[in-house]
Amino acid sequence: MADAAQTKDEIADLINVAIEELVRQRFELPGFPTLARNARRVRAITYRTFYRQVLATLDAPTRQVLDALLMVDPTTGRSVWEQIKQDVGSPTLNHLRERLDRLAWLEACNVGTACLAGIPDVKIKHFAVEAKTLDAARMRELEPAKRATLTTALVAVQTARTRDDLAEMCIKRMLSIHQQARDALAAYRERHAQQTDALIGAFRDVVVAYRSDGTATQRFAAIDQVIGTRSDTLLEQCEAHIANTANTYLPFLWPFYKSHRATLFQLLRVLDLQTTTQDSGLESAIRFLLANEERTGEWLTTVETRVVGRGTIERTPLVDLTWVSESWWRLLTDMRPRPAIPRRVNRRAFEVCVFSQILWNLKSGDLAVVGSDAFADYRAQLIDDAEYARTVATYGVMVGLPVTRRAFVDHYRTRLAAVATATDQACPSNQAVTIVNGEPCITRPKARPDPVGLPALEQRLAERLRDINILDLLADTDAWLQWTRCFGPISGHATKLGKEAAMR
Repeated sequence: MADAAQTKDEIADLINVAIEELVRQRFELPGFPTLARNARRVRAITYRTFYRQVLATLDAPTRQVLDALLMVDPTTGRSVWEQIKQDVGSPTLNHLRERLDRLAWLEACNVGTACLAGIPDVKIKHFAVEAKTLDAARMRELEPAKRATLTTALVAVQTARTRDDLAEMCIKRMLSIHQQARDALAAYRERHAQQTDALIGAFRDVVVAYRSDGTATQRFAAIDQVIGTRSDTLLEQCEAHIANTANTYLPFLWPFYKSHRATLFQLLRVLDLQTTTQDSGLESAIRFLLANEERTGEWLTTVETRVVGRGTIERTPLVDLTWVSESWWRLLTDMRPRPAIPRRVNRRAFEVCVFSQILWNLKSGDLAVVGSDAFADYRAQLIDDAEYARTVATYGVMVGLPVTRRAFVDHYRTRLAAVATATDQACPSNQAVTIVNGEPCITRPKARPDPVGLPALEQRLAERLRDINILDLLADTDAWLQWTRCFGPISGHATKLGKEAAMR
């Protein structure tokens, strides 16, 4: 129970953990009141340990800042605590300035985050939820250790959620830009459909002329008669068509991006982005982009050149571009083939490329926002190697899975093969799934007819059931089951209910 209480809050969860361990160790199960009593005691000890840990690491100035958040302004009758607790709604693109101001204000109040180190994330969120249910007066009545812990937890959680909102705004804005570029590509194709048909017709005439009877000179003359003086025009149209419709909408991004450029750079300066993979190329590109934010030229120099020795030129790359995909590379530089150290990149295409990669990496988890919650580094939430080695065998027994690498792979390979075989055998008789162009297509199943006699049954029930007031229903069921005994304050201290009832 003590181990489980580090990450679990509900008494029922602690009891279930204890029962599982007792059964595994083949002990006789004690009475339920014994388990419940020990679960409450263990949880209380765990909470007190966390409270004392936080209070011991807080210095006097930090405590004064936290206590000042609970003081009520005599003029307005409100406290800073109420503003911290306030929910600001879902992140929308129109409230960016408000979120940026709120983040700066919360960071000034978030002075005790370091004191929460070592406390599981689930516990910090639980403390924040409990703190959110208390007003400033109730918070001041708490013992100093608990008051400091709840205050620090709520400020830290609210700060992290504000960073989440800003990251979500960045994602929404870039997704909107990409969608607008896709629509622009579709509109371009529709507008130039006639020109495309003309190019295909010209190409058909060239092929027909090439396949005509006669010598090579005669066939070349037939091709020249088809093209005539239109060679330059046809070539320009072909190059424009390839540049704009090569199955990519990337060239259309800049016109929609430039109106949001200042906003996106502002978000990039506020959010501290770190990679969660071994590839740090995007981090290098972000630093390079911020350093060249004020540049207005068409090209950005990406190498530093200096002469060393006897006229030897040494080139040092200023930014890592190995992460750039081939589809983007054709827009970033005019150098073909792709060099190991490119000398320059197109500034506009580079900006859009970096922000687009930030979008996809944030959504995939390859990029994390420092101090965030939803976009935090997922590796920090994983158990360490020592705990894994200590608990993996027990976990494998509980879930019925092998824990060694080879056995685990063989187990799931066999299981997936069995599922695939069963699916193949059931496919001919499955009327809801068909294969269209090599892909499965699932159709909506037909509604089953109502059972015979269902209308008569519904009519009899409507005739016999009488109307009942919802309050009478709640009162009667509570008299029979006493289900209200399961309700209590979020802190788990039931004595508060008795005190409040006596005060009333």
